[in-house]
Amino acid sequence: MEKITMDEANRLADSTFVLNLSIGTIRTTARVKRERVVKMVEGLRDRTEPETVAEMARDAQDDADEVRVSKELLQVEEVRVLIQELVATRALIRQNAQPTKAKGQSGEARRRLNGFLKNGLYLYAATKVDWAEERLKTAQEKIDGLLDALEPKWDGIIESDKARLAPLGLFDPRDYPTLGSIREATRLRYTWFRFEVPTALASINRALFDAEKVKAKAMWQEMFDTIRLGYATTLQDFTSKLRASLTPGEDGKTRVLRQAGIDNMMAFLRDYRVQDVTGFDELGSLVDRAKDAMRGIDAEVLRTEDEASERVAQTMAEIGDLLVPLVMEQTRRVQLRD
Repeated sequence: MEKITMDEANRLADSTFVLNLSIGTIRTTARVKRERVVKMVEGLRDRTEPETVAEMARDAQDDADEVRVSKELLQVEEVRVLIQELVATRALIRQNAQPTKAKGQSGEARRRLNGFLKNGLYLYAATKVDWAEERLKTAQEKIDGLLDALEPKWDGIIESDKARLAPLGLFDPRDYPTLGSIREATRLRYTWFRFEVPTALASINRALFDAEKVKAKAMWQEMFDTIRLGYATTLQDFTSKLRASLTPGEDGKTRVLRQAGIDNMMAFLRDYRVQDVTGFDELGSLVDRAKDAMRGIDAEVLRTEDEASERVAQTMAEIGDLLVPLVMEQTRRVQLRD
């Protein structure tokens, strides 16, 4: 099996940065205590079959592990939008990082890479660092703006919850964070660093330094193969889905063609050459071909112009056929490490 050299591993390390990102969230549920659940069950006696009530009461009293009753908090649009922004920011950063999880990658391979890439760690090409930095700053500004708009409404939101929950005996002011604590939780905390063996280690213990370099090379070899597999399967997914949307099935119908899907594909094609840190030229040529085929094309064109639709479908089919051996080879390389 082809292996990268130490120089290639060093170049890969030099061209790749690790983003350590922490994004908090807002808790919008709280568990109801078992004692309260028992009381609520007892309150159903007049409206529920006696046997059902008795069974529910036994479950609540005898097996707390089997009873999980939660109450909803802060169910207002302002909080939902804020949570959506936090989720979208994490998704955007993950989607634009180097792919370290891919179809064909075994559970063992994922566990090995997860030993290096814990939750919140993302590999970024050096050429993409400025982009990520700008997106994180923009996201924080938007989050801060949403919090500023939420502040004058905060006490009223809690009062509304109290009016809804207190008659049921479920309101507890301790369930609610302060707006200051929410600001802290939703602050995007991140740092940039590299996976590299410190050169100062060589002057302390040369044998240890050399051993760590070998381990680092093995790590980068695995990441190298997984990143390539991730890119290949991503292009394969885009081309197969687009082809399926343009080609009638046995029932004569095609899948729904959405502009959002086209936009996601075009973003991948546009960024690939800038983002790929492995020099996967075989895939790059297929990306270029797909990009040429999609130039000036959007969902409306594909829906209304038969000639363009047929041409794109044919090109996607040809690219898909050429992708098969690339995906198989990268899958083999990843699986041989297990």
